[in-house]
Formats: sequence, structure tokens, C-alpha cells
Amino acid sequence: GPSTSVPLLVLEKKRCTFIVTNMLGSHKEASGDITAYQEKYRVFMEEVLSCYSRVSGVVGVVVGDHVHASFNAARRCANHAKNAVQGAVDLYLVLENKEINVVTGVASGTAYCGPLGCSELMSFTMIGPSVVAATVMEKLARHRSFPVVVSGSVYSEVLYAFDMKIILGRVRRTGVQAMELAYEVLVGQGTVKMQDDTGEEWMYQMEERPWEVYNKCAKQYLLGNTDEALRLLSIDRHVPCTIEAAEQQLQALVQSGGPVHVFETG
Repeated sequence: GPSTSVPLLVLEKKRCTFIVTNMLGSHKEASGDITAYQEKYRVFMEEVLSCYSRVSGVVGVVVGDHVHASFNAARRCANHAKNAVQGAVDLYLVLENKEINVVTGVASGTAYCGPLGCSELMSFTMIGPSVVAATVMEKLARHRSFPVVVSGSVYSEVLYAFDMKIILGRVRRTGVQAMELAYEVLVGQGTVKMQDDTGEEWMYQMEERPWEVYNKCAKQYLLGNTDEALRLLSIDRHVPCTIEAAEQQLQALVQSGGPVHVFETG
């Protein structure tokens, strides 16, 4: 017979952060020793649940080797962007020691959250551009072999907590007019930092963001403001050799006047 109607439940509109994690190489490994793959997948899922729940994340949809998690959607999490990035970094580092390779995309923004469905099937659902953006960031992380990639909105929220480097290119999604920026979290180089809740530590971290000026210059270049990018690059300051070399390459790129690379993510 026809489905029994159920009262419409209210979806709450709130700011959240979303994660998509991909265990790389799953399809190839599953076609080989399936028992070994099952054990590897068990370890992967145990660590996903441990790392994300520890920072108030909620693991939701699991589709094959892709895991989706939310922060401040199904469970309240005041520092949702910071917690999500920390969870992604922790997961990468612990699985690296177990020789399990993962990449993660992180995005934040406004979404509708709550129960959605019918009387036969109801589930907690998140709807919004940031949900899709997390998938896009994961695709970019996989394409560039970066452990963790975050959207511009996440970058602005966790700027003082982690060392991040802008990715030289703009991300274009099908059906979205505005192109997005993305940032690589510098994992495994001894550069990931979390600030304390004390004001003194916060100020200390504000002075310890070695890639900040580079990111500002690159952002101006990607937005088409080449004069401002060159002005920022011309400011004399002392930086580590790695950043100095990156800034020299960026300056040459800006001066060449070449087109900005666009990542087509579908």
C-alpha cells in the first residue's frame, strides 16, 4: 500500500565542518588477498572512529573506502573547523605508521542538518555546498598526493592553529560560478601546531606562521591582483630557505604573466 506520511521535522541551519577521507589503493588490494584487505580495512575504520570521535566528530556515511564525518552537525562542537583538521592530521600520522595511506578533504560552511526521509527510512542528513566542497577537497588531495587539503573557509578559521600552504591553482566545480582556493596542511614536517587556550600562547603562534606572507602573495596572484602580489613579495624579510625558494618561484610565475591553473573537479 501507499507509504504512511510522517510529520516534517525541522532541519537546523548551522555552521559545520565536513570531512571526506579516502583510503588509497583499496580497489587494487581488494582484488588480491581479500583476507589481508579485510584486516587492513578494520584497522583503518578503528582509527577513523578513534581520531574523529576524540575531537567531537561524528562518522556518518561510509561508502567503500570513503568515509564522511561531520563536526557541529549531529554533535555540538564549538571549534569544529580546528577539530576537524586536527582529527585529519592525527589520522594521517597514526595510519602512516601502520603503512596505510589516506588523504582527506576538509570544508566548512552553512548546512541544513537533521532527520530527513520517510516512514520506512529516516536518517540524519547534512545538506549544503560545504558538504560537496569536502568531497572536492578530497579529490584535490588525491590528485596532488597531499595528506590533508582544506578549503579557503577552513583556512581562515584555523589560520593560527596550523601551518598551511596555498595550492597554486583555483578549484572549479560543475555548476558553481565562483572558483575556490585550497590549502595543503603541512603534515609530517614537524610544522603542525595547535595553540593553547591562553592568550600568551595564541600570540606566540601568531608570530610563528612562516607561510602566511607566501599565502597572501599567492592569493593575490590567483585572484588576478598581480601588482599587489609583487609588492608583497618585494618586502625584505628573513624566512627559512624552503619558503624563500617557494617565494622566488612564485615571483617568477607572477612576472611571467601566465594563466592561473584551474583544477576541474566535476
